[in-house]
Amino acid sequence: MIRLSTLIIILILSVGPIVSSGFLFAFIDIPSMALVLGVPFGLLLYCYGNDLFAFTWKAFLLSIEGNVEPNQRMSEIAMMGRKFVLSAGIICSVRNWIMMFQDLSDPSKIGVGMAVSLLGLIYAIACSYFVFMPLEVAFSGDVTGVPAKDSYTPPSEIPMLLRTLQLLVLMLCFIILLNVLAC
Repeated sequence: MIRLSTLIIILILSVGPIVSSGFLFAFIDIPSMALVLGVPFGLLLYCYGNDLFAFTWKAFLLSIEGNVEPNQRMSEIAMMGRKFVLSAGIICSVRNWIMMFQDLSDPSKIGVGMAVSLLGLIYAIACSYFVFMPLEVAFSGDVTGVPAKDSYTPPSEIPMLLRTLQLLVLMLCFIILLNVLAC
């Protein structure tokens, strides 16, 4: 119960000012989202093949049901997904910096370019810590939050708010993937 209340307080303190100030659309950049989510998906698909689809299905069931049987392979996929998404976020930020530095003739565009260049990193950190890390811990089966090395303990319950956030991010990834494929 303490974890859930802590997550609610963090969510209110971090997202509340963004929504109340009306600058929610300033945090949306579709090319950065496509890069940050598409590169890790492609790398995971290349590395794990059909296991990635099983991982996606089990992650979806975990976000609905809240408990899952420990599975070392799924925990490994989540760990690699966390690493890949952070790497893609750094690459995205560097790409956006390069795009910003290509046109420095108008000084009023520098601030906007700097803000957009950091969005990829923000997306990567959010996806890593709010999606892949809880999945890694849940699939490892350790209630302490540290992945188990030799033996499994009963799976921990993921708070409802975190499961909802995971489901929303998974749905957002699916929508972005459909938009990218449609273009």
